[in-house]
Amino acid sequence: MKANKSTFLILILSGALLLGCKRKRETQAPPLELPVAEATTSDIPIWMDFVGQTYGKSDITIQARVSGFLRGIYFREGTFVHKGDLLYVIEPAPYAAQTAQRQASVSQAEAELTNARQNYERVKPLATINAASKSDLDAAVSRLSAAQAALKAAQAALKYTEIEQSYTQVLSPVNGIIGQTKARTGDYVGPGSQYAVLNTVSQVDTIRVVFFIPEDTYFDLIRRGRAYFSEIMLTISDNIAYPHRGHFDFIGRAVEQGTGSLNAQVSFPNPDTLLRPGQFARIRTVVDTLRSALLIPQQAVMRTQGISSVYALDSAGRAKQRIVSLGNTYNNMWVVNSGLDSGARVVTSGFHKVREGAVVEPMTVADSLQK
Repeated sequence: MKANKSTFLILILSGALLLGCKRKRETQAPPLELPVAEATTSDIPIWMDFVGQTYGKSDITIQARVSGFLRGIYFREGTFVHKGDLLYVIEPAPYAAQTAQRQASVSQAEAELTNARQNYERVKPLATINAASKSDLDAAVSRLSAAQAALKAAQAALKYTEIEQSYTQVLSPVNGIIGQTKARTGDYVGPGSQYAVLNTVSQVDTIRVVFFIPEDTYFDLIRRGRAYFSEIMLTISDNIAYPHRGHFDFIGRAVEQGTGSLNAQVSFPNPDTLLRPGQFARIRTVVDTLRSALLIPQQAVMRTQGISSVYALDSAGRAKQRIVSLGNTYNNMWVVNSGLDSGARVVTSGFHKVREGAVVEPMTVADSLQK
């Protein structure tokens, strides 16, 4: 019986010694070498994103102002044209004939005016000596006045036909890029026809971007004291950043009932004509500045079931998991709303090695690169 008690006591003492040795080995475990970053504060801009569409500085619709068969196309589609360049010719013969007829009417009216003036000049001195009756003088005056009015009417009709005839040559109204032609040679074009609109010329040295601001966003901007935009950036397809900054133009006067939004416009210089009308674009603009924002690297944050946390080091270098509330991102950093203080040190990688209370030896940038 005594032997059994002695054996049991020896086993207990042996277990205690083994446990003590294990704890001693754990406390003597070397610290983990991991990259660590310090939480810093900085003033950062607050951005808003809007989706819009691009338009030319001017997108001029080219319309046929007279009717007729299209006789010629004098440009290459999709190329740059200059103001005054000949684009289309509509069959001019009917308008030339009408102009010639009006010119003949003017000549006839001029002849009638000459005849009426000569008759008036002959009757007037006779009437002063009572060699012609007053009715003859009145008739001469009336004939002269009618001839003068007839000449003015004929000249006006001629001017109108000359204008119509000039419309048979369709010229570019601006410098810009011309699009695909709607009508082809031989098509009947003009008002009321299938081809009233022939083409569009867009000025692209400046590009306008039109987008919509939801009503609640608009009031948020007003609350921030921002009735305009600054630091306007543009990204196009595949998140390509456009190199030039934009210029704020306006916010619309009224909320559109169908969308509950206000339209707005910004403009961008387009010296290389990279941008074209009709592109979808994303506008990014600064709407406010967040003062003394607390920032940590994005890679320092762990996310589990919607909860964000970091491993922060205490004064002894022990890792403690801390739940944090995050705001916006800025470059490759998170804005920390709560859960950390300025100067806190957080582990940025190697989370699978870290345990609560583990001692971490911060790695330098050079060390982390070598690893």
